Amino acid sequence: MVKRKTFWEIAIAVSLLVIVCACGLAVAKERLSIKYLPVDYDTDLIRQEYSGAGKSLVETSAANCDMSDTFIKTYFACNQCRDLDEKCPDCCLYNDPVKNTLTKIHCDASDPVCRAPGVVPFNCTDVKEDCEGTFPQNCACVEPPKDCSTAPLKCQDSVTPCYEKGCPNTTKPIGGKCTETKPLSDVWICDKGNLDPKDACPSGNPAIESCDFDADDAYEIEAEGADWKYTATDEFKKCIKRCVIATAAWEKAKNDYTCATVGDVVCPNTKDPCKAGFNNNCKEGTSCVDRVSNQCTTFYTAAACEKAGVATFREKLLRGELAGCFQEIDNQFRFPFVARSGEQYIFMWTVLFNGTIADSKYNIYTLVKIIEQPKDGDMSNSSNQPAVVFESIVHEKALSSVFTVSAQTGVDLNNKSVNMKAGRAYEVRLYYFLPEGAGSDKVSVKLSQLIMYRTRN
Repeated sequence: MVKRKTFWEIAIAVSLLVIVCACGLAVAKERLSIKYLPVDYDTDLIRQEYSGAGKSLVETSAANCDMSDTFIKTYFACNQCRDLDEKCPDCCLYNDPVKNTLTKIHCDASDPVCRAPGVVPFNCTDVKEDCEGTFPQNCACVEPPKDCSTAPLKCQDSVTPCYEKGCPNTTKPIGGKCTETKPLSDVWICDKGNLDPKDACPSGNPAIESCDFDADDAYEIEAEGADWKYTATDEFKKCIKRCVIATAAWEKAKNDYTCATVGDVVCPNTKDPCKAGFNNNCKEGTSCVDRVSNQCTTFYTAAACEKAGVATFREKLLRGELAGCFQEIDNQFRFPFVARSGEQYIFMWTVLFNGTIADSKYNIYTLVKIIEQPKDGDMSNSSNQPAVVFESIVHEKALSSVFTVSAQTGVDLNNKSVNMKAGRAYEVRLYYFLPEGAGSDKVSVKLSQLIMYRTRN
């Protein structure tokens, strides 16, 4: 006889079945939602501070950049000319009549408007005091400003002869009462005999002759009644004439030279006359000589450099095509690590710079490179160059007096394009590129910091 279940027994059994099914379904649903394994995070940091003025950086030049590319050569040549063009502007140069190029420097020996006159003809006290105010000077530009009432303030076409006094400029004997028989005859009637000619100043300029004659060489002397007749010799007269002509030529050259060096003939400046002239604009070191020797003529302006490829050069920098031109900021600032399978990395670099120039036309570029470290500890490959396995994007920042560069890059070991292997040792190094013209020792590093975030599933 089959025993049938009572109503309450069936109800209890059904309730237990529902609870068991519900629990089973809940457990199954929770297990299906687990899609990832736990993640391993790690962070590390290195930091270097530099005392005093900081670690100076040198600009990148042709000497420390791969110059195999003609394009790079063009960039460096043009960039250097752009810098020289600012230190030695066009007004400092004049046209070479033979080459028909702007390659002659003003105030050289052949300059028609600013020929160096040489040393002062005579330094006798009386001549020097009488003649030193002959030439133009802008007394408002002198520190401290002084009164120039006795000297012309503006450049003039000619000057009143003065230094001829030292030649001497006359054949008249001195020490007695003498009268010339007729103008320019150089024949004198004097009340005394044995009179000497006027003393000549010793000449310190080899181009100017000093006519230091005694009475016997300067005159033919003969008695004439109660007086004496002095007739200047031809040699004495010719010497004085040569000396007067030479001093006049020197004074003209000195006048032209003064008007060009401190006046407005060379590099005029109507807004601030005290900043005009060759001396104020063309004497920064050897910039003018360097500009001519590097053939930086008028077409080597900033605009011309842009056309020659400076802008394209920047594009190549940012694309990482010129990573070989970058220099390491500090060969002691390196981040060693060992790669592990399945890892991903984020490298963040921060550099605090000090600069003595704030010029937005010059940028500094930074990047990081990952260098493989061979097992034997030699940090170079067979070509004696670092074995670079990764290069970051390039970060660009305009120069300023104090500024910070902050950038980051990521590396995924699972990416087949990344030439890194688990278990191998690597170093992260920080590099920079400072364009030629920005100036070595004008940018320094006060702090370098590198942070590495590493994750692994």
